[in-house]
Amino acid sequence: MIVDPTTSSQPDEQRPEHAPQPYPQPLRPPGSRTPPLDRSDRALPAFARRETVPQMVGSLETESIVAHPRTIDQCREILEYCRDENLTLCPRGAGHSYGDMSLNDGQVLLDIRSMDRILDFDLESGRIVTEPGAQILDIYQVAHPHMYMLPATPSEGTITVAGAIANNVNGKDGW
Repeated sequence: MIVDPTTSSQPDEQRPEHAPQPYPQPLRPPGSRTPPLDRSDRALPAFARRETVPQMVGSLETESIVAHPRTIDQCREILEYCRDENLTLCPRGAGHSYGDMSLNDGQVLLDIRSMDRILDFDLESGRIVTEPGAQILDIYQVAHPHMYMLPATPSEGTITVAGAIANNVNGKDGW
């Protein structure tokens, strides 16, 4: 008989070493009590705060440290904070993923929506350079007047460029 070690009622000491370990803090339904994130006396960076973060469909929520960087240097700062405090970091765009991939319970979320500038648009080649928080709609507002379109787009215009890449949006046309 094969026993799934992640659902087994075996005590941890009987669990094989190679078996995947269950999540230390499970995701919770909205409104349930969340343990405090008192991991350190070290102050959070000024652009980070503790927040309750819902999943897109609202069936789950987490309590996380959410960083709202506006610059690459702030991204570096939160990465250093995570390293020093032994925390994991999960990038998050607009949070439109159907799954819980953009939640990081009890850890750190890197909310890139404030990094939303379009940095360059070459009219001749059609090449556009954006920050990760730029939305698909932002790209269309710049490109469409010049008769440029994206080869494939999701149905939601407010998703971020980073979220689209992370989720391989319309991957049939990717790579």
